[in-house]
Amino acid sequence: MIAAFSIAAPAVVAQFYMTSATGKLTRLANIDQINHKPLTKYYRLSHYFISKRLAKTYSSHSVSSKGQRLTWYHYIACPIFADTIAYNVKLPGPGTGQLLDTGFIFTHYPADRKALIIVDGKPVDKAALTQVEVATVNKFYFTSAPQAMALYGPGARQGALVITLAKPVTIIPKAWLCYSDSKEVSNKLSQVEKDTLRKQFYNDSYLRFEKRYLNDFDYLDRMGYSAYRDNFVNAINDPASISDDPVIFEACYGSFANRSGYKLYWMLGLFALGALIFFLMLLSPPINRAEASGWLPRQF
Repeated sequence: MIAAFSIAAPAVVAQFYMTSATGKLTRLANIDQINHKPLTKYYRLSHYFISKRLAKTYSSHSVSSKGQRLTWYHYIACPIFADTIAYNVKLPGPGTGQLLDTGFIFTHYPADRKALIIVDGKPVDKAALTQVEVATVNKFYFTSAPQAMALYGPGARQGALVITLAKPVTIIPKAWLCYSDSKEVSNKLSQVEKDTLRKQFYNDSYLRFEKRYLNDFDYLDRMGYSAYRDNFVNAINDPASISDDPVIFEACYGSFANRSGYKLYWMLGLFALGALIFFLMLLSPPINRAEASGWLPRQF
């Protein structure tokens, strides 16, 4: 056991150290250049736009081996673009865009809440309006009662809120910037308590993400293949498949020269600890052959 620890612990730390220490930093003018250069471990972008609006999410949970602790996980993947994108841009798949908020429209636009709602020339109710994606909206404006009634009949006596739609532009991001959040609770709580805490965690996690400033990183670390990375792939490809092998980044902060942190010292320290334990074992008293004669093998 001691021998296995003395070899395995420094080896694991050494693997992480070698990965970070030998990783190459590639500088890109924008993310569109990533397909024209060999993939490396680290990247630095000069110009980029990270979209919160088109962020994809995935959630999961796990229970500890003894069933004592329950952990919820929230994975968020934000697409990275070369420049600011228009609102008519969306990701592949149905229902991947932000929906219209009618309360926001009527609060921030001088339209009567009883106004007739017209979408692409047809009257709709507010319930149908909430199913319209923001990315599909070309423009909207308010028409006063006399003109609205002339165009749409007596139903527009309070005026009309006119919305015209445009076909959204579907794009596939070159890369994604990803974050994760988690919360651990006792697995002995009642189901009602678990449901309450779970909803609170995901709401709080979303609010933290909304307040988070995404552009304060110094460089990006490209994730290698792992079970952790698979969670972000699940987020990116839900509900529609976007990429089987997306480029996934984590934000890194601080100097690139200090990227390995204290891994080297941990590796040397663990190796020294294992060697010290072996040395102390060698200093232990030798076996008393007389007392152990009952189980020692015979010598010829």
